Amino acid sequence: MKYCWGLYHSKHGQDLKKFLNDLDSESTHRHENINLIVHPQILSRRGRWSFSEFENYISELLAHFSNSNFQINVELQFDILLTEFNFQEKSALLEEWLNLRKKEHRLAHGTWSVRIADVGALNYFSKKMSSMSEHERFDLKFIASSGFNNSDALVGLCTVLNEQNIVLKGIVLSTELPKDEISEIASVLKTPLELQVFGPIPLFYSERKLLSPLVKRNAPSVTPSEENNDASFMVAKGDGEETGHKGFQVEENVNGTFLYLPKQLCLLDCLDLVADSGIEYARIDLDPQLGTEQIERLVRLVYKNNLIDGFEKYKEHYPASLIKGFFLANKTDTLFKKLKNQNLNWSTIVEQMQTQNIQVRYLGDVIDAEKDKMLVVLLKGKGSVLTNDDEMVIRTPEGKDKTHKFRYQEKNIIKPEMHSNENVNGFRVSRAGTGDIIILPWISGVQVGSVVYKKIGPLP
Repeated sequence: MKYCWGLYHSKHGQDLKKFLNDLDSESTHRHENINLIVHPQILSRRGRWSFSEFENYISELLAHFSNSNFQINVELQFDILLTEFNFQEKSALLEEWLNLRKKEHRLAHGTWSVRIADVGALNYFSKKMSSMSEHERFDLKFIASSGFNNSDALVGLCTVLNEQNIVLKGIVLSTELPKDEISEIASVLKTPLELQVFGPIPLFYSERKLLSPLVKRNAPSVTPSEENNDASFMVAKGDGEETGHKGFQVEENVNGTFLYLPKQLCLLDCLDLVADSGIEYARIDLDPQLGTEQIERLVRLVYKNNLIDGFEKYKEHYPASLIKGFFLANKTDTLFKKLKNQNLNWSTIVEQMQTQNIQVRYLGDVIDAEKDKMLVVLLKGKGSVLTNDDEMVIRTPEGKDKTHKFRYQEKNIIKPEMHSNENVNGFRVSRAGTGDIIILPWISGVQVGSVVYKKIGPLP
């Protein structure tokens, strides 16, 4: 098993370099593969490195490990959200790094790689490499985080690249895949596979800056970072509005906003199962909040082959709860079922009504709510019909049922299939059906996601 270290913060890069240098001096790890994944902020979504810090770090690695017992492989993360407006700028920066690689290509007996998440960027640089000499080429890894979570898609991608004489050094699989699906992918691919085995679990990313407005309103839960005078980085803790889950880590940087699961991923104590599934590269993403001592202990546990005996004690003092995630789950949606409020689960509502001998019909969901003003409901249930004076029930996230009698008004039904200016303001109709949007008065306790249904009588 080869280890990859995800270095989001320059301080962690320096810490890791020091610890590896200490291990190297012990001369017991000859030609051990060390894969360092560096995240420059301008090219990586979650990165905290400036580009100058990255360049200096590369130079220091060359100086420290030119005659090392380790095989140092440097990997540059290029997963920034690309658009037609910023692609030229970002690709030019990547080419600047490639020029640095040409100038200082003597990286002991290691390699240089670029990890790319955007298929268009992968195609761009694979074509660029086809015109390079063997000496100028670099390795490519593809980050298959979305849209490529099945063997057919990945085989197709590798086939297209092979036609351009490009062979991927590796494919980074999504952490949402369970062991059985990873084994299926590994059985049909010759390309080495990488999987995260330790660290924070990202749930959500938006290019929008969602914490900055809260700072302007002096919200006490949002803390701007004081590290390196980086005012662009801020953190907060978030709670689920529809669930009892608390402690979600929310971060904002120049590239957008990120939401993390309160618990972190840990497969380091079942690496035999990870290897059996066909994974060659095990990635350890270092939490930016980890201290120097915690990182040193983790490095020594990994490279002293002491994970079995010493890791349990390490986990006891780790700053977050650790889980196996999707890898050992039976279904890929297990965690999300836990995150979803069961009070709003339709099968739960049906079972509850059946105990009262009541037959119900699903109508739709609340898709917008403006306090003291209105609720917006999208009718999604098959065969949904609402006419004047029909009684509907709205199930709130707390599990309470709010009864409301539908009153037809001139502009409280919108029929999206009618493409006219009159429809934008509300079309004069007296009944609403599947696919229609209805506007109701504000009802206390009802939130976005609340379920709307109708009682249709006793059970047959």
